[in-house]
Amino acid sequence: MTGANGFTASVTLAASGLPSGVTAAFATNPTTGSSVLTLTASSTATIGAATVTITGTSGTLTASTTIALTVKETPTLTLATSASTLT
Repeated sequence: MTGANGFTASVTLAASGLPSGVTAAFATNPTTGSSVLTLTASSTATIGAATVTITGTSGTLTASTTIALTVKETPTLTLATSASTLT
């Protein structure tokens, strides 16, 4: 976040447009500087692309930006045997 024209007030951050099963958490919220956004997808999260909107609000002032998010399937591993009998 970068303030302009001397803006130094606290800003509350929010994320919207998240796919089902994805949560957003800001490390510092509200903030007067920077904050780290962590997106977490559960095992049941909706697979595919989404546009996430990040909004900062301070009083009556609002600014927003978007980020592209792609949720991919979790890799899995399956083991199988080809022998039907063991001796």
